[in-house]
Amino acid sequence: MKLHLMFIVPAVFAVFFIVVVIISLKNMTKMKNFNGFPTGFVPGGQDLPLESGMAKVLSKRRARRGSNGGTSYYVTFAIGEEVKEIRVFSPTFYSISEGDEGMLYYKGYMLVDFKKNA
Repeated sequence: MKLHLMFIVPAVFAVFFIVVVIISLKNMTKMKNFNGFPTGFVPGGQDLPLESGMAKVLSKRRARRGSNGGTSYYVTFAIGEEVKEIRVFSPTFYSISEGDEGMLYYKGYMLVDFKKNA
């Protein structure tokens, strides 16, 4: 009987682990925005309110930190009367250009999504 339990218990845990991994992978592929994160997700910005408005891209810039540091990407938007520089991720930075107009969704100074006008 003990030998039988030695094989059943690990098998149950293995099946449970596989099911959890499959469910996690399915959820990760749903609803991605320009940044590759689920829509509405901003790293470190969970407590900030989601803001939105019609915006125009005024300028783009890259900032590099040190010789081995990463590169940060920033886009300056005109949102109504306000001008705001917002941090974006690489795919978004290269998919928009100066003069683009559309609906901007952001939290603080982090981009959530930018839907360009057709």
